[in-house]
Amino acid sequence: GPAGTGKTETTKDLAKAIAKHCVVFNCSDALDYTAMGKFFKGLCSCGSWACFDEFNRIELEVLSVIAQQILTIQTAIFKQSTSKYAQTSFQFEGVMIPLDISCAVFITMNPGYQGRSELPDNLKALFRPVAMMIPNYAMITEISLYSYGFVNARDLSIKITSSLKLASEQLSTQSHYDFGMRAVKAIILAAGALKRSFPEKDESLLILRAISDCNLPKFTSKDVPLFNAIISDLFPDVKPDEADYGELDEAIKEIVKEKHLLLKDRFHRKIIELYETIQVRHGLMVVGSTNSGKSTILNTLASSLERKSLKISYQKWKEENESEGRVSLDQIDEEKEEQADEVNTSIANANSPKNVLNTSASHQSQNRNSQFHRQSFTQQGRNSIILERKDSRRHSLLQTQVTIPSSPFIQMKDKLEHQKVRIHPINPKSVTSRLLYGDVEEASGEWHNGITAIIFRECQEEKNQNLQWVLFDGPVDALWIENMNTVLDDNKKLCLSNGETIKLTEQMSIIFEVEDLLEASPATVSRCGMVYLESKDLGWEPLFDPWFCNLSDFLKTYEHLDIFQGLMKLILKPILEFVLYSGQCKLVMSCSDQWLATNCLKLFESYLYKNKTKQQILQDLELEKEREEARIAAAKLEGKDISNDLKKKKNIQLNDKDRAEILGSFIMAVVWSCGCVVENQNDRDKFSKKMFELIGKVKESADLKSISSSGFPPQENNIFEISYDYEKKNWNMWKGNVEYRIPRETEFHDIFIPTSDSIRHHYILNVLTIHSFPTLFLGKTGTGKTSIMKKFLLNDLGDNYITTITAFSANTNCNQVQDILESKLEKQKRRKGVYGPLIGRTNIIFIDDLNMPNKERYGAQPPLELVRQWFGFGGWYDRKTLEFNKIVDIHFTAAMGVGRPALSQRLLRNFNLVYLNEMEEITLSYMVEKILDWGFESYIDKVKFMIKNFKNTIIQVHKQISSTFLPLPKKSHYIFNLRDLMKVVQGLLSVPSTQYEATFDNKIKLLRLWAHESYCVYSDRLVDDVDKGIFQKMLDTVAVENFSVNLFLNFFIKSIQDILYPEVILSQPVIEFDEAGNPKELGPERRSFPVFCNFLDNNIYHEVEQKEKVRKAALNYIDDYNEQMKKKINIILFDDAIGMLCKISRIISNPFSHGLLIGLGGAGSHTLTRLATYIQAYNIYEVEVDKDFGKDNWLEFIRDMLKEIVIKDHNGVFLISDSQIIDERFLEDINNLLNIGEIPNLYPPEDKVKIYQANQKMLPK
Repeated sequence: GPAGTGKTETTKDLAKAIAKHCVVFNCSDALDYTAMGKFFKGLCSCGSWACFDEFNRIELEVLSVIAQQILTIQTAIFKQSTSKYAQTSFQFEGVMIPLDISCAVFITMNPGYQGRSELPDNLKALFRPVAMMIPNYAMITEISLYSYGFVNARDLSIKITSSLKLASEQLSTQSHYDFGMRAVKAIILAAGALKRSFPEKDESLLILRAISDCNLPKFTSKDVPLFNAIISDLFPDVKPDEADYGELDEAIKEIVKEKHLLLKDRFHRKIIELYETIQVRHGLMVVGSTNSGKSTILNTLASSLERKSLKISYQKWKEENESEGRVSLDQIDEEKEEQADEVNTSIANANSPKNVLNTSASHQSQNRNSQFHRQSFTQQGRNSIILERKDSRRHSLLQTQVTIPSSPFIQMKDKLEHQKVRIHPINPKSVTSRLLYGDVEEASGEWHNGITAIIFRECQEEKNQNLQWVLFDGPVDALWIENMNTVLDDNKKLCLSNGETIKLTEQMSIIFEVEDLLEASPATVSRCGMVYLESKDLGWEPLFDPWFCNLSDFLKTYEHLDIFQGLMKLILKPILEFVLYSGQCKLVMSCSDQWLATNCLKLFESYLYKNKTKQQILQDLELEKEREEARIAAAKLEGKDISNDLKKKKNIQLNDKDRAEILGSFIMAVVWSCGCVVENQNDRDKFSKKMFELIGKVKESADLKSISSSGFPPQENNIFEISYDYEKKNWNMWKGNVEYRIPRETEFHDIFIPTSDSIRHHYILNVLTIHSFPTLFLGKTGTGKTSIMKKFLLNDLGDNYITTITAFSANTNCNQVQDILESKLEKQKRRKGVYGPLIGRTNIIFIDDLNMPNKERYGAQPPLELVRQWFGFGGWYDRKTLEFNKIVDIHFTAAMGVGRPALSQRLLRNFNLVYLNEMEEITLSYMVEKILDWGFESYIDKVKFMIKNFKNTIIQVHKQISSTFLPLPKKSHYIFNLRDLMKVVQGLLSVPSTQYEATFDNKIKLLRLWAHESYCVYSDRLVDDVDKGIFQKMLDTVAVENFSVNLFLNFFIKSIQDILYPEVILSQPVIEFDEAGNPKELGPERRSFPVFCNFLDNNIYHEVEQKEKVRKAALNYIDDYNEQMKKKINIILFDDAIGMLCKISRIISNPFSHGLLIGLGGAGSHTLTRLATYIQAYNIYEVEVDKDFGKDNWLEFIRDMLKEIVIKDHNGVFLISDSQIIDERFLEDINNLLNIGEIPNLYPPEDKVKIYQANQKMLPK
């Protein structure tokens, strides 16, 4: 039957009625027949009953075996009960075991739920089915209320069930709503607790409060008034009263103030609702969208409960000591209050009302304020008294922290026994199910513990009264949550697949922090209490307070605060409304106002600190203070007092340039946080116009009139095209920075041409990375995301940074990601369980294609959840020891393309998003021109002049191909980007200048080369003759438009019977178009192609007009190869084979160039690759796969291959066919080699040392 209909409880109650021991066990898909066999042996031996919950979650194959096991037991019972001779034992799985015929097996299941399978017929036949339908809620409620002492139980039970029935019918449908039997039971328990606490109160009032406390936390803001209307109709004369949580409320306010949070009524209410839910449910879910405050209310409540318990313990200790005649602690409190009053007085007498750092005229208050200024940011870990002005909230943000002895109960925190809250975080999707719950090793049968089991045992073994919160922070789905069913219901025990159970203690709570419950079954939802939060309840404004309070000391003045708040009001608030809600801007992805506001504040902070980190600024301030103290001490020795002069110098207010700099920084932050998520150029123009409109209001504002004109950007420019210059204190065009000449010695694959786009994206990346704010580049393929990232990480970072570059693929899993991230970490000289790079260095981790991993069946992406776990908890679990490792001194950057399913907002919120638009044609033209000028610099003037015409030709062909040949299911590889365009350019630069000197037909040669390279890059990817014909016509049309010649009729025909078409597979018809534009087939006598190769005439890349010359050279190489190699080459070099050989040689000879040869078996691609490898003097490496070949053999082959290539300084070709990829993990390793050049953790440390030693001369410093 469905969830909450009493299946398990009915079985348990029957066992109780006839005094039978009943074991309830939660089944999972990890159970096998061996573990079930152990159960059955125990049941038969002692005559117990077993209730197998969620029985249909077991794998179908295992269920068939279980059916045979149960049949064996039933047959033995039947024989014993009918035989004249009693049998006390029977044979079960080859073992004689005792038999108690009173044993029984019960199974419960939820048909049709996620993660369930249909029971096989041979198993169904062994059980009597009993359908469990809707229980009689009113009767159950009535009896329960009577048991708790309610007099008017019958009427109240009807009201309870009616309220839930009406709510299920009238409220909205949400995945986290449940109004079943478990919801009724929660209300009954809450009502019973209230009755015990307030026995004299009106029963209707108690029931009303119980209904509200158990249901209001889970409702959306729109459903709350509807539900209130329902209960007001049911309880017309009853007015609910608010619960009094005096001590807890006081503790909450203290913690919120210490954390610089804004205690809104809704936020405060949610903390109380969470506390009330924990009181009545041991399992609960905190559900809400990103930035709704889920983690904040959990941590705030945990700290508040600790603070409340600490105060109570301190009060008891204080009373006990005073009763024994010891020193009264009230005296200590009075002394501290006097100290605080003195400091308050000194601040109140400060000279300037606009500067929190101003000092009083008296020498004594100057010293005190100086002491504050010295210690406010350096005395970490010590408590302080917060001094604030009371005239408005803005003054409370300007906190002057004076280090004085803290409150007595805080000082005695470690000495007083009090109830603490221990939070054990787990992201269930960041590890495999085996690691989460444990499993039995197939080969040895040995049990391996899981993370959850270890945490549960630790909590169970705790002897004190500390609260233990096991926090599952991650997506909830049927793959793992169903294993928790017996934990969450009244059984309160974790069932492991080896048959072990772990009982929950009274102090334990199971908490799930999730974004939604779309993939959770009703069985899970009904077992948990719910607290639902909405991000719109908070808005983005509360983000400002903690951000401002965490700024460095020199930025926390009244003048800074006034300017910041004014800019937030006049610019940020209206621009967020314009971008998100006006409908005038199309965004690259769904964004919330909290995310964009957070990104804006991060960028703003980075700009304010300029090129220094926060730590460096604090060090500079500390150094300056030490110098001031030294000057004061030296002056005192001379009988002088210069402290007043230094104070006056320090208290100088912001000048015009400082205010202009703040405005420029803020505008830049808004543009590159809120504006950079706008997708197309038209909408960006609208954004720019809106920004200048808001900036005009800043000029008119009376509060911000002190800002000088240099801080305002010129309105004649687009806001995206200008930047604030911190040296010149004015605005400049980004393009003004682009003056670049490619160095002559640069390799083609190392060319990076700065453009206005790349310069500004590089600048933003640099600013954010210096201040440890993660950056995410988003854009279409070929927009320069990876190039900009790699150039910055590999060339522009200092020696205190190391770089780890990785790329995700569709099949990347969480274990692979963890191996990659841990490959550059170590434990040296750090505390236990703390890992990081070398001391004093920061590891920048760049993840390319962040959104590539495939989603699981229920939508989770485990590799990304592992990354999110680091953002949330600062580490992850060791897969061997299962201990939580703290990972320090690492920083993430990432890039990803568009068009794939959206990522979790819970991960994205940690990144500053920067969208890279497609490159404009003028920028692309500039890049191609720069490269062609560099490549043809040494060529004769005639060639240089002609090559300028090819710039627009190359771009025109690329644009037409990209828009014409789009990816389809059968043509998924039809993806053309900037890399393809650059391959054509590289091909043009491959022919040396000597081929063009003193030749009258330079134009003809260049055109033939351009056509050939275009065919190699574009046409070789096309799969059918129609597409090839369209491409041929496209190329010919472009040639006519740009060079006024028909490419094929003029340059590819030497005679009427010999037309040279650069086609690869000559057996296929070459397509031409008639006057009507329809394709037509050319006769075989007109098929030919130009040949460009690099293994003739001193191995230079050039056109060979005589095909026989190429064939003869290739035959010579075949003869040499067969003489030297064991594996012979036997192939007929027909025209197609010659063309393929030349192209494979072209691929091998180009650095960072790889080939994917697609075709039918027997086409000769494998043989031609071995021949081309030999021609280019490369070593070929081929893996030999047999029936015993596995992952370990594969890795050993890769290790040996790479070691030989490096140590012997060889060039190598790794040749592998699809039939040799017997494990998908092989593709992951190949992907890593192609993208990042290494396979993580491939070599053990001792092998690395040997390789380093063998290559000391080759390795750079």
